[in-house]
Amino acid sequence: MEKGIKSIDFNMMPETSDMVKFSDRIVMYDNLDKPLKNIENSDFQSFIDGLPKMITFALILLCVDGKIEIDCNLRRLNASKGGLVVLVPGTIVKQLNIDPESRLIVMAVPDQEYAPAASFQNATYAQKNFTSPISLQLEDPILKSGIDSYLQLKNAILTMGEKVTDDLVKAYILVMAGIAAVNLQKWMIEHPEDKKRSKEKVLNDFLTNVEKEHRNYREVSHYAESAGLSPKYFAKVIWEASGKRPLDWIRDCVILDAKAMLKSGEYSIGEICKVLNFKPQSLFNRYFKDATGLTPMQYAKGK
Repeated sequence: MEKGIKSIDFNMMPETSDMVKFSDRIVMYDNLDKPLKNIENSDFQSFIDGLPKMITFALILLCVDGKIEIDCNLRRLNASKGGLVVLVPGTIVKQLNIDPESRLIVMAVPDQEYAPAASFQNATYAQKNFTSPISLQLEDPILKSGIDSYLQLKNAILTMGEKVTDDLVKAYILVMAGIAAVNLQKWMIEHPEDKKRSKEKVLNDFLTNVEKEHRNYREVSHYAESAGLSPKYFAKVIWEASGKRPLDWIRDCVILDAKAMLKSGEYSIGEICKVLNFKPQSLFNRYFKDATGLTPMQYAKGK
């Protein structure tokens, strides 16, 4: 686990009779039998109150009913009935809102061998599509197949216990990834290569790159070069697609990362400066205060 940034850990998952673990490599949870409002859980509320936090493993959420809103990294992901959300390792969850009527399936997968990115890749889809949080809408027949596969895996773990093999668990995850990939394939067919230079595609690629590279690059010119555009035209496209300047998107990601580290209480400000490549520390202090109105120390102390 990366030092200092608190994450969703297994012992923070809702402790109910519906929670299932497999060798500390998978946590499965669902409330298919009753809506969230009928479940008392202080651990879940404490997690929400402690945001932002970074997750260091994959978190898969399937909304069977109700609604979920997740602010993570630079994106807002929304899921209603049939919505599938995959949060990849390194995602910073800024805010989480769940409709009390919601019924959810949640899987936490810390082991890289079980990660959905690898399973999607084995389902013939490039892993680069899953280096950033994703959201897909599953059609009803595919949603039902996904729920059935989840329940079959859950039942196998509950009934067979330690006799369940790694290969069996991986097979079920591959099936579930393949089910979601059917929807992804449909999306890719509807969005062929000749549309990739659309403003939305430029924006999406930019946000993905910022999520991965903001610790090393804060210059708009770097991201414009990655897009194959001049900085001036690149800034124009990002503004027209989002209503925000590229520099503002980069700043928001850097500040969100800094807040997660400050919130953890395990990084000194000097260490945060090293991680985020600010030299000297006074530059980071000024950058943070200009963005938030607080010094890093004031934010860390909750002022």
